[in-house]
Amino acid sequence: GDRVGMLLPPLFEANELPDWVLVVHATGACGYVPSAFIAAAPGPHGAGSALDVWSKIKIDAKSDGVKTDGASAGEPSYGDLGGGSDHVAFWCHAGIPSISLSAGGSEGTSYHSNYDTVAWYRATVGHDYAAAQLVTGITNAILAELADARSEHISCDALVTDCIRQAEGLAKLAAERKLPSAPFVALVRVFGYCRQFTTAADERMAKSPTADELKRLHRLTTMWVSDAGLPNRPWFRNLYAATDRYSGYATEAWPLAREAVEDADPADPGVQQALFLALAPYYLLARELKQELWVLSDRRPPAK
Repeated sequence: GDRVGMLLPPLFEANELPDWVLVVHATGACGYVPSAFIAAAPGPHGAGSALDVWSKIKIDAKSDGVKTDGASAGEPSYGDLGGGSDHVAFWCHAGIPSISLSAGGSEGTSYHSNYDTVAWYRATVGHDYAAAQLVTGITNAILAELADARSEHISCDALVTDCIRQAEGLAKLAAERKLPSAPFVALVRVFGYCRQFTTAADERMAKSPTADELKRLHRLTTMWVSDAGLPNRPWFRNLYAATDRYSGYATEAWPLAREAVEDADPADPGVQQALFLALAPYYLLARELKQELWVLSDRRPPAK
């Protein structure tokens, strides 16, 4: 990132693509298990580990997307990655899994400038580099985990869990705007149907997946990229996240659906049909996700 003021003790935040959660912690039958590399990353001023600090932070909904607390005490939380910064070309255009790591709590704050010196940094931002060391440590730990490559760093369960969260968030926004609930109830249901496959899929992929299964697994990260891009913003091709239409810096998760909700007129008699049409790409993505997870879990779904 490019914000100097976010490199000081002792707070830590992360925003990422949801299927990357497995990089930070392993999910499986044994429950939450921190990555050995992540667990070893030092905290600020030698106080515990970086993971100890991270797990105490709750992502601010206004600045970093929908708040996503850890599943239970001691687990790290994540925000939605989509705002404008160095990662935008990778994540919002090419759909390449990305992560933004930052720390806050500094005495001062400033963007990078042409005048960055040690004296300027200490006078403007703070007297030490504790959180710069914190962010560097957690970055190195994630790179080490990725390079270890003993298993794929994609979590089917994390992706489906976040899809359900996004759909429920849209349903809540629609209710606040007094829009019909049917399109969003159906969206929550179709993504919820995928959950029955995730545990088995993650367990099988952690063992010895075939080449075809690995191809399907990686498809979970690329399926969100649309050749056509967003209406009036074709450069933004990722249907999972984009920068918002107005500030160019805030996060907008599931932009096609969210913009449709924001633009809908509750008084329009055709609003429900219009919302179903706007959500159609996400219904299709849910269907493809279910098909891929069906194969990866190596079992047939129960009869409806």
